[in-house]
Order: sequence, then structure tokens, then C-alpha cells
Amino acid sequence: MPPPNPGPHHPGQAAATPAARPERSAHGPLHPLTFELTARQPQPRAALLSNWLRLLSGPRFPINPNWIGETPLVASKALIAALDDKVGDILTWLGPALARRNDADWPLAPAADVLSADLAIVSAPDTEQGWDLRWVELQTFTSLVSLIYTLHRAGAELWPELGERAFWSKPPHGNDWLHATKAWMAPERGSILLEQDPWSQPTRADFEAARHWFGVTVTEPQALRLRAGKLERTDEDGHVHPVPHIANRLILHEAAQADAVKRMLSSATVTWHSHPAWYYRINKGVMSDLPLPQGQRCARGDRWRDLSLPASALVAKACQSYAGKSVLLDPDA
Repeated sequence: MPPPNPGPHHPGQAAATPAARPERSAHGPLHPLTFELTARQPQPRAALLSNWLRLLSGPRFPINPNWIGETPLVASKALIAALDDKVGDILTWLGPALARRNDADWPLAPAADVLSADLAIVSAPDTEQGWDLRWVELQTFTSLVSLIYTLHRAGAELWPELGERAFWSKPPHGNDWLHATKAWMAPERGSILLEQDPWSQPTRADFEAARHWFGVTVTEPQALRLRAGKLERTDEDGHVHPVPHIANRLILHEAAQADAVKRMLSSATVTWHSHPAWYYRINKGVMSDLPLPQGQRCARGDRWRDLSLPASALVAKACQSYAGKSVLLDPDA
């Protein structure tokens, strides 16, 4: 979700309370179409994988079949309204914290252009609908956008009713998801997707899909050089190409020679999607600053007792982790 205009960053860990029970109604927050489509095709994984391979013209790195969910989730109007409310809250709370900053380390860094928000559907017996939404985490870093889109396309071929139901409102910059997202992630010819050792990453299926849908060149920092303030990349044949725009998936501290990479990127006059500085500015650590209701609040790991809950009722997460890493369930004091 693109924010309009980011909060203080805290190191350490954030702790949150888990919640889970079955929903009260038969459909809960999901539209009845979810269950109609599931009943029609109860074991769709093989067909979805086949569609994936065909859509991407036989990719080198197909998606792991275990990543393919077997239920097409269609949100109810009530769930859409609840999501809109939660998103509105988070943008209000973060507000100016998402704006461009005067930062000597990153003098050319733009405002945040992406906020990935993770919400859980939980049982809420005291509400009329019997369910509610709870914050899990957030960060200003792009998630598996291309992978999700490819799965949606693969699902729409199996269940035509899904069609263009990827969004509940019209995307900006275009009449459909693909054109809107390309204008956001890769607006210029020569745009690259930047990642360390991309074809060794577990998310490489997403990079391959991004290359297919958006025309980006998947690039490592070692292939880049700075000349007169401009970035260039060298391809496998030794040819040099200008780099006008970077769709970033690089977590800077994981890069080889991270300090040198930072110096190069901080001086380059390029445009950005998901600038690397924002990974450190808005992440799970910010959750402890949000004015969440009692029972939903988070705290830094060194302030967990402020929540007035036993340690075993909490989940601890490293603030700069990703992909489910560094999560501690059932911690002790």
C-alpha cells in the first residue's frame, strides 16, 4: 500500500500477544465465493503450478509447490471495510514519519513509497461479527509482489470468477494492477531489481516473476559502479548499461562489502522503489510506538513487563528480521 507521505526506530525486540480461535459465523470474514470455489476444485495445487510455469514461459526457478495455498481467499465486504479502517489508522499514526528526511548518510533518499502491513484475523467473541483484525507487524519494504500476482493470474485461469478481483479499489497510475505496479516499481527502461546473490535466495521465484512482468534486470551490487554520480551496471558479456531506477530488495547489512555498497548507493542520482534506508527506519520496532488498545499493544524486548502479561503469552521478534526468521514463540522471562 503506498503511503501518503515515517516514526522513530528502536533496536531490540518487539513482543506481541497472540490470538486465535475459530470464527463465529460459517463464513467469518470471507466471502461465500471462497467456499464455492474450494468445493469445485479441492486439490488445485498441481493445476496452479502448471499455470505458473506456463505464465512465466518455463522459468528456471519455479515456485516451491508448498508455497501455493489450496484455498482461493475472497474477502467479504466486512473484511474489506475492516482492512480499510486499519490501514487508515496506521497511516494516521505514522504520518510525517514516512516523509523524506534530512539524513547525512542518505542525502538523496526519497520519502517512503511502500508500507507492507501484516494483519491477522482473530476470534473476537465480544463483537457482533465474532472476529476482528490484529496487527502482526509492518515495514517499509516490498514483499513478494510479483509472486502474489502470478499466483493470482494462475488462480484466475482455474477459477475465472476471480478475474480482476485483485483489489477492491482502482489502482493508481493505470487501469489494471500490472500497469499500476510497473509504473511504481519499474517506471523507466533500464530499471533493475537489486538483491544480494538473488538466484540463491529462497525468494528467487519472485525475482524471476518480476523480471517477466516488469522487464527489470535482476542485479547484484557487485555488478554496479558509480561514474560521475550516475550508476552503471555491467552485464555478463561485459557490456555497460546506465541504471536510471532501482527496485530495491537488498537488505544492506547482508550485502558483501556493505559499507562500500552504501557509499555507492548513497551518492547515486537514481530514482528508487523501496529505498534501502527505509528497511531500518520503519520496521517491527515501530510497533511499540503505536497507540494500540490495551491487550493489543507491543513493547520493546527490554520493556516486555510493561504489557502486564506473562512471558509465555508473548511472541518475540527481531525488529530487522524478515520471512519468519528470528521469531521466538512461548518465551520465558
